[in-house]
Amino acid sequence: MAWDWKKTAAEARQQLAAARHGEREAVLRAAGGTTDVNTVRRAVAALAFLDRLKGTDRESHNELKDSSFGVVEVFARWWPINATDAKAGLAKWKKGELTTRGLAASMSKSRPPRLATTSDESLPRTYSDYVEPRLRHGIETLLGEKIMRSEDKPPAHRRVHLRYKFKDSLSGRDREVAAIVVGPYQNQSLYRKKRNDSMLKALGLATFVDWVFIVVPSGTASDDYNEWLDRAKAEIGLDHPAYGIPVHPIARLKVLAIQ
Repeated sequence: MAWDWKKTAAEARQQLAAARHGEREAVLRAAGGTTDVNTVRRAVAALAFLDRLKGTDRESHNELKDSSFGVVEVFARWWPINATDAKAGLAKWKKGELTTRGLAASMSKSRPPRLATTSDESLPRTYSDYVEPRLRHGIETLLGEKIMRSEDKPPAHRRVHLRYKFKDSLSGRDREVAAIVVGPYQNQSLYRKKRNDSMLKALGLATFVDWVFIVVPSGTASDDYNEWLDRAKAEIGLDHPAYGIPVHPIARLKVLAIQ
């Protein structure tokens, strides 16, 4: 009987969402049954890729959604490298011109495209299009305010991926929100390696704006970044007003997990 990898990945992902720190390995093992834990972890990543693809490229998603785990995993690795090459490979595979092994070989020859931008703060367009509506919804839910994109060009020392503004319903003041998107990285260990730099950058930015959101994938990355934030808050101690915007910059940082 063929392994229903998407069912396993979906069950594992649902259980991981409720797992506490240190329980993730056991959750993956239980969800996988006789399947190797690392394979289950890779299946969860492959399913997350399909979900992202559905939001950014519905046609490619429909062509790929019923494929085997091996094929989806190749494209999950290939798409972040060069989406144009990956789509061309998908078309050839659908026509029978490439085998699964041929896909992997083509991916190994693919190189990242040259980005038509001079800003090191820019996001890949497809990922930005995927993240932005989810980010906007998350911010509005957490703050309880209706926000809108800010098109004003900020000073160079506080340029970030996405900026929003809203009128505070309590004070009536105009407020500014900034979002730092970490990644996207195919290598999940990079989120941990970038954690200190990303969080310290967000902390510095909170000196200039009212709220800063650090955007990471749900799962291990969001757990790690929230753990950093919890430790920092405990170490510093905070001055919380009864209402409105917290005084200390670190109290105005929020980790937002995007699935």
